[in-house]
Amino acid sequence: MSYKIIYISILPLDKNNYERFGIEIFKKRGWSVEYWIFFGKYADNFNNKNLFYKNEKNFLVFKSIFQILNKIKKIESKNFYFINIGQSWFIERLMKIAGGKKIIIDRAGYPEVYNVVLKNFLKNKFSFKKFFNFFTKAIRMIFNKITNKLRIEPTHIFTAGNISGNITKLYSNKTKIIKSYSYDYDRYLKLKQIPLNKNFENSIVYIEQHLEGNYEFLLTGENVMTSKYVHWNSIKNFLSKLSKNLNKKVIIAAHPKRDKNEKNNFDFEIIYNQTANLIKNSAIVVGHNSTSVSLVTLFQKPYTCIATDELMKNAYFYYSIKKYSQELGTDLINIDHFEDFDKYNFLKYDKNAYKNYIENYIITPDVKSENFWSDFIDYFENES
Repeated sequence: MSYKIIYISILPLDKNNYERFGIEIFKKRGWSVEYWIFFGKYADNFNNKNLFYKNEKNFLVFKSIFQILNKIKKIESKNFYFINIGQSWFIERLMKIAGGKKIIIDRAGYPEVYNVVLKNFLKNKFSFKKFFNFFTKAIRMIFNKITNKLRIEPTHIFTAGNISGNITKLYSNKTKIIKSYSYDYDRYLKLKQIPLNKNFENSIVYIEQHLEGNYEFLLTGENVMTSKYVHWNSIKNFLSKLSKNLNKKVIIAAHPKRDKNEKNNFDFEIIYNQTANLIKNSAIVVGHNSTSVSLVTLFQKPYTCIATDELMKNAYFYYSIKKYSQELGTDLINIDHFEDFDKYNFLKYDKNAYKNYIENYIITPDVKSENFWSDFIDYFENES
C-alpha cells in the first residue's frame, strides 16, 4: 500500500522546517510527500525568493486558489493525509472532498496568551480612538471564530504536554488522540549524547527572534514589533554589560528566518542554524518569548527573560513575555532600565518551574517515544 501526505502551508520550507516536518524521514520510508505553499495576497512579497531548502517536483507554490483547486482535482490517491499550516477552512474542505484526512500536529509547545485585545482595552485609559480600534479588532476576532467553526474535524491529533492535550476537548470522540512531544524535543534527544563544543562552551547565548523583520508578521497581518537600530542598541548595551559582569563571551543564536547576508550593527559572533547546540553548550541563555525556551528547560540552563520599552508597547508581546517569565519562574527584566548587574544572580533558575514547563509544553512522563516521525509513520502504516 502506498502512502501520501500533503502539507498545505503559508511557511517556506527552509532547512529548519524541512527537518521539523520530517520530510526526509517520510521519503526514506517510501511515502509520497508534497509541500504546497500559498501566500494569497502576500505572494508578490516572495517573488524571486528561494522558498525551498531542496527543490523537488512535489514542492509547489500556488498563486491563486484556482491553481490549488486544479491541483486537488488531479490528486490520484483518494486516500491521503494532509496537515494544514495556516491555510483557510475552504482549502481544508476541498482537501476532504478529494479524499484527504486532516491531521493536527500540536507540537509547538509554548505558553499562549488569550483575550489580549480585551485586556489591553481595559488596561488603558478610555478614548474614542482606542474604543474604535478595540471594536474593529473584536469584529475581526468574532469573524475568525465563526470561520474556524467551518474547519473540518481532524481524524487524528498528536499532542505535546499537558496543555496541548486540552485541545482534544474541542473535538468529538471520533478524533483519535496520540500523545507525543514537542518539535524541540527531537533536537534535544539528538544533542544530549554529543560532547560539549569548546567553541561554544560557557557562553552567553542570546536567542534572537528577528523581531524587526520576520516575514511571519507579514503573513499573519501583524505589525513589526521593533525598529532595527533602536532594538539592537538596547540588546547590544545589555549584552555587553552582562558579558563584562560574568566574564563570558556573547553568541547570537540567529533566527532561522534571518538573512545571512544582512548587515548587523553589533560586534558579537552570530551563528546560524545552531540554536539547540548553542543552548546546550551555554552557561546562560538570554531571550524573549521564543519557542526555543523549551531547550533551555531541557538542558537546565539559567534563563534571563528580557524586554525593552519598545517591545512593551506591543500588547501581545507584553502579555506573552510576562506569561513566559511566570511559567519559567524567572524575573522579567526591562533592559532599558536595568543597572543591577552586580546584585542580580543571573546564574540561578527554578528547577521545579522547569519541570512543570517540560510536562506542560514539551512531554509528559508517560510518553516513551524517541523518534516522532518514525513513530508517526509506524502508527499510520499499522493502522491501515
